[in-house]
Parts: sequence; structure tokens; C-alpha cells
Amino acid sequence: MTTKLKASVQSLVFVIMLAATLFATAGRIEIIEFWVYIAIVAAVSALALAILGADLMQERMRPEVAETPSKIVTLSRMKSAKRLDLTAI
Repeated sequence: MTTKLKASVQSLVFVIMLAATLFATAGRIEIIEFWVYIAIVAAVSALALAILGADLMQERMRPEVAETPSKIVTLSRMKSAKRLDLTAI
């Protein structure tokens, strides 16, 4: 599957899920503001797909992640656990 096709499918699925979430929580589909919002999101997605190059899309979809040293990860987890302990008190 090409990058453009994959990005198009992801955008379409996102817009459909957005519409389903909005209308399911509201319990009805005749809310004009939701339709306007969905149309704006779909238009911006289509514009981005038309403007962006395949290389940039590939980079944004799967950026190369630098390896994080394990000591930094361990320290950040310890700080997070400490914060959770303090908030539970």
C-alpha cells in the first residue's frame, strides 16, 4: 500500500469515527454544528493529503525514534511513580 493511500484510508477512518462519536454521544444526527465540524475536518484532511508530499507523509506517519538511554527512562518512571504516590495520600 502506498503512503498516500494509507494516509487517505487513515484520514477517512478518522472522520468516520469522529462522526460516529459525535452523533452517538448526542443521540441524534440533525445537529448542524456537528456536520459543519466534520466537513471542516474532512476538508483540512483532504487539503493536507493534496499538498503534502509522499516523503513528508511517510516521515510524519513513522518518524525515526532515537534510542532513549535506559537510565533516563528509569528515572522518569521513578518520578512518575513518586508523583502518583504523593497524589494518593
